[in-house]
Parts: sequence; structure tokens; C-alpha cells
Amino acid sequence: MRPVPALAVCLGLSVLLAPRLAAATEYFVAQHSPACSDAGPGTEAEPWCTVQTAANAMVAGDTVWVAEGVYRESVTPASSGLPDSPIRYAAMAGQKVVLSGADEITGWKPCTAAECPEVPTPASVYYAELDWTPNQLFEQGERLEQARMPDDDYWLAEGGGTTTLVDSQHLCADCLPGLTQTDQTWVGATLVFWKHDMGIHSFRTVVGFDVAQHTLTLDDVIYSDWVVAGGEDTYYLQNHLALLDQPGEWVSADSLTPKRVFLWPKAGVDPNTLLVEGSRRESLRHRVWHPGLP
Repeated sequence: MRPVPALAVCLGLSVLLAPRLAAATEYFVAQHSPACSDAGPGTEAEPWCTVQTAANAMVAGDTVWVAEGVYRESVTPASSGLPDSPIRYAAMAGQKVVLSGADEITGWKPCTAAECPEVPTPASVYYAELDWTPNQLFEQGERLEQARMPDDDYWLAEGGGTTTLVDSQHLCADCLPGLTQTDQTWVGATLVFWKHDMGIHSFRTVVGFDVAQHTLTLDDVIYSDWVVAGGEDTYYLQNHLALLDQPGEWVSADSLTPKRVFLWPKAGVDPNTLLVEGSRRESLRHRVWHPGLP
């Protein structure tokens, strides 16, 4: 019996291929089926395991029916649909399908003062070892903030050059509560720079810090021949363990071997009891196919 379509996604790419003469084909994907195999025929009895396998096979007019599950993959169609003969991706009737660009992160371990000396409150923080770098982190489906300072605003730069920034109000030994700054404090942090008169953001890595001169040195020019405009341009610092100071924040440490991601869970509990995901496939939008919705 043919399933009832719950939601169809029509893909019409810029390069149109000629429609085939054969009748349109229906394929099936069911990752939890014991009979699934990406080397199989993609039939209802022998479905494929991944949506990408269907995307590789389908041409104009074809439909793939996807069974319930979270499919953690990026999907790139090999062929294009036509205005009157689309390629359709549809959830099976009564089932919910999620196509996700994120992977689950497991194996969290509690931080200790010895292992995480830069973290202000190590007893509240956990870490996991990865062989990839997450772009975003989600806890129970909610996006978390990458640790930053200030938390909700920008600091005003006093001046600088094309690769330096000066701020005596915030970049000094004892000007931030609970943090004693040294020449190593901000090395490795990301500086997010806002060029006020042009309305452009720039992201650079801090490679040097002179606490006596209140000066950050960056890994590259901020942009072209820009010079920091004192009293106008603003910035904030992010993705550094010294900034991990409240629930719902995280830091990615690529300089460690193996790489680590650090998390202060928003729920305040062991993240091994939570669903924690990290986005991995930038080109994929998180898509949910809800049965019965238009």
C-alpha cells in the first residue's frame, strides 16, 4: 500500500537535467530497519539507510519516502527536479523525520582545577574529547552561547593599528572582577571586531597580549588597511576558557590534543544525562519533517 505523503520537499536547482523517459520511481529510506543497506535497491522491503543514497539515485519525478528517525548527514542532490516533475523528499505518514547537521557529543568528563586551571569554576564544567570542531552547541535542542566577554555587549577600543587593539579599561591586570590578567591570559581567544563606520564584523585570533600596554596582537590584519578607530570601534572576546563563567556557555579548544569541547550545562546537571549536540555540517539547515503539516 502506497504511503500518504506528509511533507514533500521539492528541489529545483539552477542547472536542469533532461527528464528521463522511464516512469518515476519511488524509493525508501529507513535507518532503523534491520534490512537497510546503502548497497541495496532502496525498496520498501530493502530500504536504504541514508537520505544521501537516495539523493544520489533520484532524477526528475522520483520520490523518496523516509521513515522516522534523526538522520545526521548532509544531503546534496546529484540531479535536479523540473518545474512540473520535482524530486520529492517526504516523511512516511504518521512519522517524524529530522535531517540534522549536528552530531551527538558523549563521553563527558568533569573538570578539575588541575585539568582546567583557566576555568573560573571548574567544578561546574565538563569536557569531551573530539576529532572534529563543533560550530555551535545545543543542549536538549536549545542553542548555547559560546563563552564571551562582555556577555551581552561590546567593549569600546581606545585605539590600535591594523593588527593591534588597545583598551586600558578592560585589558589590565586587575580591572575585571575575579580575573587577574597576565601576558598569557587572552592568547588563543577569538576577537570579534565591529568596524563602526562600515558596519562590518571581523574575526581574528589573539596571538599576543601585553598587559602593561593594554594591547592585544592579532594573527592577521583586521581587514585590508583598517586601523582601529579609538572611541568608535568596538569588540568582544570569545571562545577562551577564562570566559567560561556561567551556565549555558561552551568553549572549543582546538589547540589541545585531542581536541576538546568544554561545557557548563545550562541545566546544571551531568551532560551525560542530556542530549548535547554539536553542529558539524555548515551547509545543512536543520530540517524537521512533521507529518500532516503543509
